[in-house]
Formats: sequence, C-alpha cells, structure tokens
Amino acid sequence: MSAARPTVLPAELPAIAVRCALALLVLSASCSPGPGSDLDVTKDSSAVATDTAEAAPDSNRSPEHAPVYSRRVVIFMEATFAALDSLRATYSEDDFAVVADDMMYYRATAYDYLEQHGVEVVRTEGRVQPLFEVEGEPRTFDFSDEPYMDLVVLYEPGKLPLAIAPVDIDRAADYFGLSLSR
Repeated sequence: MSAARPTVLPAELPAIAVRCALALLVLSASCSPGPGSDLDVTKDSSAVATDTAEAAPDSNRSPEHAPVYSRRVVIFMEATFAALDSLRATYSEDDFAVVADDMMYYRATAYDYLEQHGVEVVRTEGRVQPLFEVEGEPRTFDFSDEPYMDLVVLYEPGKLPLAIAPVDIDRAADYFGLSLSR
C-alpha cells in the first residue's frame, strides 16, 4: 500500500515554484564557508534619508543610476550570497537549515502577498540606496543599517518609505491601505 500524495492545485503551482527556487538559491549560497559575523535582527527601524550620492557599502547599484520611484512600489532587497555565507558561518548546519527554511518561507509569503494585492515589486540583490519622490523632489534613502537579511521597502507617493522584514509583510496592509487577507 502506498502513501497518499497531497493534491496540488494549479493555482498553488506559482507559489510552490517560488519556494523551490528560493530553496535552491539558499542551498547554493550555503555551499561555501564565509567569515563569521554578529547579526542583530531584533530591532525595527526605518529608512534614513541621505544627502549624499554615496552608495551603501554592500550596494550593487549607485544612486546616480537608480530610477526615481514616484508610484506605489515595493523594493525587495534580497540577501546577497556573501551575507548568506556570513549567516551560515554563525550557525551549525542544522540550525542554518532551519534559519534558511524560515527565510525562504517568509520571502515567498511576502512575494505572494504583494502579488495577490497587485503591488509592483522591484527585486534587488543586496542593499541599494533607492531614490523616492518626496515632497516633489527625489531623495536618496539609506537602508544599510537595517538588521534584516532580506528587506522589504514599501513606498506610497505622499509618504516616506517604510522598511520592514518579510515576516512583517502584513504591515503593508496598513501602509498601503490593503486588506489583510492572504
């Protein structure tokens, strides 16, 4: 007698594909050791407007080449391979597998939530300093001090951008005025 397999509905396939792709990304990033670091993921902070055009240390794109966002958008800053390697070095293999699994789950959940609510998502790797239109002028915001491996930056015209962790994606409902349903 064989065990019953769960039924996968066609509507669930995109979410499953995203989770599988994220699993492969984290697993491939975890194959090489990296330097250790102390990561504090307990504080909740917000964006800092900067007056300079300097890029964040781990930025992969300088602000002078970045678009100016003047419409509703979410910038999803995913952890770099180097950041994942650093995280891997701080945990045992088993603990890292749990952390990586949680990270992939919350990343996929955030993407699903935003897609379901029709919010445009711009994906980046690492921290960038995006330009947002604030009070009619482009302003650069620095997110390099945010403690999260993945960072979700919410932006609505007329408001300051808000940086959150993917696990807190429900905060997008208040920020954008969306329904809480997933």
